[in-house]
Amino acid sequence: MGLEIYIGPVLALLGSNLCLLLLVLNACDWFGLVHADLSALERLAVNLDDFQLHFRTAAVATVLLALLLCTRTTSPSDQAIPKERRRRSAIALFATAATLAAPRLLRPLSHMHPVIRRSLVGSAALEEPRRVDVSRSEDDSTGPDVPTPVRQELVFEVNKMTCGGCGSHVRNLVEKALAAQQRDSPFTFDKVEVDWRAGVMSVHGTQLTDHLNKEDVMQILGEDGYPSRSFIQALTKLPIGFCGYLEFEFLNIR
Repeated sequence: MGLEIYIGPVLALLGSNLCLLLLVLNACDWFGLVHADLSALERLAVNLDDFQLHFRTAAVATVLLALLLCTRTTSPSDQAIPKERRRRSAIALFATAATLAAPRLLRPLSHMHPVIRRSLVGSAALEEPRRVDVSRSEDDSTGPDVPTPVRQELVFEVNKMTCGGCGSHVRNLVEKALAAQQRDSPFTFDKVEVDWRAGVMSVHGTQLTDHLNKEDVMQILGEDGYPSRSFIQALTKLPIGFCGYLEFEFLNIR
């Protein structure tokens, strides 16, 4: 029936945390072709992380099965069938390999555009902060320690979001504004999360409290019909050796 030719790429998509699917949908959302709430799909991509080895193994096995089946000849009158099967199997093999390789190919480009970062939401953290070994002696001769970036989260209250499309639109507006600010400011941002039901938006990154212009972000949202205020200034995560993180919350009601 040739069903194994289609199963391979689907298993590869699941084995890559839906990377290519998220890339296409987020690109359509970014250019205004689709307005949909992709948060459920992104949560699914994160939850698939524990089953990556199973999906990848099944994808490779399925494509190999298709290649084996395409070499079988049933009768002299069916000579065209193996040729057609080989063509379809080659396409399936290429699609499976490209789908599995997509996260590794896109990860070095994640800093170039928010759409690429969104497509990697199910993969391992892109830029986890380096943890400092507190057991190192102070007179270590290897040179001074490089300052560890402090992870921060700016939280905004955003009003008048009535659906997932509104939340997606707000995220696009904010990420475009942050990308423009980044050209002249040293802060970094990893992702923007929007919960349209709770009316909350979070910006994750480093040096946000010192360099991100919150007033500019709130002005852009207000001009587009989404009045907002920053009700929690920052949730700061400081690495403490290999034990984890200390979290500090700074309130700034506006």
